Amino acid sequence: MNKITYLTSLNINPEKTCAFTGPRPQNLPWGFFDESKECLALKKELKSIIISLQKNGIENFIVGMAMGFDMIVADVLLEIKKEKNNPKIFAVIPCKDQCDLWPKSMQEKYNIILKKLNGVYSVSEKYEGSFCMIKRNQIMVDSSAVLVAYLGAFSSGTKSTINYAKKKHKQILYVS
Repeated sequence: MNKITYLTSLNINPEKTCAFTGPRPQNLPWGFFDESKECLALKKELKSIIISLQKNGIENFIVGMAMGFDMIVADVLLEIKKEKNNPKIFAVIPCKDQCDLWPKSMQEKYNIILKKLNGVYSVSEKYEGSFCMIKRNQIMVDSSAVLVAYLGAFSSGTKSTINYAKKKHKQILYVS
């Protein structure tokens, strides 16, 4: 099985890069049920947006790998990669122990996904409170030209990431 490829820097062209932001499962209408009608519709919309972005010169895609929206996006990107559309997929994670307190099944899924990515950049070795989460979101925005966002229910992290992207004059595409 592949190993996780940790990067010392995220050395990609921001003009050819898209990042994603969205809520955790508790703020998604379907919660953890990724096979719900609503989630399947979101996956279809994401796939369409990603393919359209690729046609317009976006080559790199960054995910934050939190439970919920981030992992849904990673699934869609990996599906597209399987179809030979070859997006380069990177993760920016807040810390290497991000998933240590998650349910075992989610930890396994997380590690399987990370092994399939082109590279993983970790803000910190260990969890350092909200600092590493905020820094992760800023790095994702700073390293991209486009931010694809899903608001769902209230999510302070998603809203602050969108506000940061607006401040940095990034293109924002909203998914429903």
